[in-house]
Amino acid sequence: FGPLLAGQEPDPAKLKAAVQEAQQALTKVTADMRQAAPPDSAEGKALAAAHAKFMQGQQQIINGDFLQMMNKALDRSKPLAQRKTDLERGLEAVSAVEQKSLPPLVQAFVAYAQKYQIEVK
Repeated sequence: FGPLLAGQEPDPAKLKAAVQEAQQALTKVTADMRQAAPPDSAEGKALAAAHAKFMQGQQQIINGDFLQMMNKALDRSKPLAQRKTDLERGLEAVSAVEQKSLPPLVQAFVAYAQKYQIEVK
């Protein structure tokens, strides 16, 4: 999305490849987390639940918002300035999803780290 934010036409192939790469990473992380069993403690279960909820937000962003933003970014029937504005609005929506889902994950991770005396830097 960088070129469009800079007021330039995005490269369709690069943009599609970037979205596909994000989708592949999401698929891998989701599969890895399904195989991992949380530690048998309240903190471990809370961390696993917070991570699952965070991943739901990521799924919404990558498979929903990013695809919509990509399609709008590549729609040359709209002026470049309009596509840039649409992208900026889409990024604000993505930010709102992350601002909602990330703090509980961080809190759960901190509690887990404290329980197991894991130093977090």
